[in-house]
Amino acid sequence: MLLTAGIIPESATPCSKGVPCGLVQVQWFGFVTIPLLSLAGFTVINALLFATFKSKK
Repeated sequence: MLLTAGIIPESATPCSKGVPCGLVQVQWFGFVTIPLLSLAGFTVINALLFATFKSKK
């Protein structure tokens, strides 16, 4: 997400072949990108796992 936002320079990333890592391919509503969707997905999964773990105790 920092790379697509322009905070980290593209020269500091390990991507060397194929599609560049800094290229924004999907952008919904002006700010929802693929890295943001993956972060949201992992956050929701972890929150659900944590809630399940707490409810079993």
